[in-house]
Amino acid sequence: MEAIPIDVDNDLACLPYSSGTTGLPKGVMLTHFNLVANMCQEVRGPPEISICVENPEEQPVTLCVLPLYHIYALNVTMGSTLFCGGKLVMLPEFKPKTFVEALDKYRPTFLHLAPPLLAFCADYDGVTPDMFSRVIVLQLIDIIII
Repeated sequence: MEAIPIDVDNDLACLPYSSGTTGLPKGVMLTHFNLVANMCQEVRGPPEISICVENPEEQPVTLCVLPLYHIYALNVTMGSTLFCGGKLVMLPEFKPKTFVEALDKYRPTFLHLAPPLLAFCADYDGVTPDMFSRVIVLQLIDIIII
């Protein structure tokens, strides 16, 4: 197979759709450079957002219930987790029982949650503080899915 030249700075890598927070949802043209730069911010960025743990013996772990067609889940959660060799536990949809069981079983080291999901964690009787004992980074996101 013949290699195809790629300009990482200018060639389109993916076309995820925005949630339409400033109008109608629209395709966002992202290059390879855009995607990798964003992953580097999450993995090697300031300690407040870095998902890689200082201890090389501990693998970063997260749960992902956000839709992968949204750039946050696709690149910030999935891409960054895989970039640093982390474990990405995919939940195909939000079901309270499944989510709580996954929190308890996998004990994530970081979480990317939409505000209603954080409210669920605070209010649901089955969620206990010890399920968050390994969490070093908790990022709240606000996505609108139409």
